[in-house]
Amino acid sequence: MKDVKTLLENQMFWEKAIRRDDVPSANKYALRMTHAVRRLRETEAGRSELDKLLTHSKPNIRLWAAGSAEAWAPDLAVPVLARLLYEPLEKDGGAIEDVGIRMNAKAYLAQHFGLHPSDLRELPGRLADMGIDLPDETARRLLWEQW
Repeated sequence: MKDVKTLLENQMFWEKAIRRDDVPSANKYALRMTHAVRRLRETEAGRSELDKLLTHSKPNIRLWAAGSAEAWAPDLAVPVLARLLYEPLEKDGGAIEDVGIRMNAKAYLAQHFGLHPSDLRELPGRLADMGIDLPDETARRLLWEQW
């Protein structure tokens, strides 16, 4: 699909821009990604393509896909978002990239569970209720981050 190609191409450009600290360019590519994802969400075929991207090798693509798929397939999307809280991200990714991915994953999870994004103390328990266990260190961090 054209929109998947647009998403993946702009992800590559976004990644290069963010890794050289070119935030204006990164924002331009992120906006293009946003439009591509919005168009994909509009059709069953597009949603199916986003579901396939839940296993993509790029963490940021998984984040975009899971943030969307959460609306129609939370059983598929929530575990992906939870893993993005703790799994090793890209070796070449910078701090801005890593923090952005983790913060956005937290925001999507907070929204899904009706939690305030700055108080995620209930998140480990809510995930556990779904059969998703976070590593102890990640769960501990979520309990204390709001302070």
